[in-house]
Amino acid sequence: MKPFRTFFAVLIIALIAVPLLFGMTWAVGLTRAVVSPDFISEMPGEIIRETRNIMDEMVRLGKTDDPSLDEETRAWLQAMAAVDRTPGEVLDESGITGWLEVELDQALKQISAILRGESAPVPVELNMTPLKTALQSPAMRTWVQGVFSNLPECGERGIAEWRRFVESPRGRHNLPPCRPGAEISYSVVAAALDRAIADIPNRVELMERVDIHPRGVDVVRTVSTVTFVLFLIPALAILLASLLGAGSKSGFFRWAGITTLIGGGLALTSAMAARNAADWGSWIPHFQFGGHQYTPMESMMVDRAGRLWSVVGDHLVQPVIEVAGGVCVVGLLIFALSYVFYSRPRAQSQPAPSQAEPPVPRPDDEKTRASESLPK
Repeated sequence: MKPFRTFFAVLIIALIAVPLLFGMTWAVGLTRAVVSPDFISEMPGEIIRETRNIMDEMVRLGKTDDPSLDEETRAWLQAMAAVDRTPGEVLDESGITGWLEVELDQALKQISAILRGESAPVPVELNMTPLKTALQSPAMRTWVQGVFSNLPECGERGIAEWRRFVESPRGRHNLPPCRPGAEISYSVVAAALDRAIADIPNRVELMERVDIHPRGVDVVRTVSTVTFVLFLIPALAILLASLLGAGSKSGFFRWAGITTLIGGGLALTSAMAARNAADWGSWIPHFQFGGHQYTPMESMMVDRAGRLWSVVGDHLVQPVIEVAGGVCVVGLLIFALSYVFYSRPRAQSQPAPSQAEPPVPRPDDEKTRASESLPK
């Protein structure tokens, strides 16, 4: 009977208890992250600062002797560095920074107000028109033309490459680091900026209209409470498995503690891996997807852009890590209780020695006693 109970206990743990505990830990952590005031107020500003730092760092890299840069990438970065304004200043002057500070911040705050019941549930859209205007602004156009003016003059091959770029708007080209003629340069700048905004919609819907009943309910607090209550589901599964697998009080707490540690440990490990995904992302350019091979410039962009995920990941994943750590602590405490209820098996008492039985008379002894009793 004991092997069957153990088998069903392990089955419940592997298929129900641990997956539910893992999912509930992530759900509670992400809910805490999204509803946190820091997520709404600080993340847009941190994204802006990190974007500026990445752009300026890449330009400064062109002035160094970094062996990871090929000649074409170095030529482009040196041309950008020769412009009298840094990319961060261009982002400010063109209006891209203002778009991030105003539009993105307002959209996130509106979503937060709806979820907290402070605003009517209406669709929330991110206005992309100011971004498209900023990309075609005189400041951006002047900066791109300044980069071109700092490149060396093109030969026949370079001019042919630039002509193909202008004539095939959807084509993919390895742009040569050289300056074509004045006529082509104007067309190249216009084509590059037009291509940058071609696939950008005017509005992006961040949140659809949802009907919240009753009106004015704090969805954030309600969802947070519900997610914590949902921890009872894996708790019941752990309770059932522990009752089946354990044969004593100490065994019950040992089963429950180890199961809780496994679920919390898996959530903690996966959350830490997700937070460090930006470091793993630096390996993406070393692989080919669909026959496409990353250029050195694209590899460098992917490597630097991974830091943007670090900004978002710190806000989203850190609460998951904290909740998972709490689950692991609870598992350790439950496991420790198994030693509180542990009782050593009692030593078996030795049986008392029995009274010596009278010796069984042998036939020879009886004959001897009979002969001694006869009169001499």
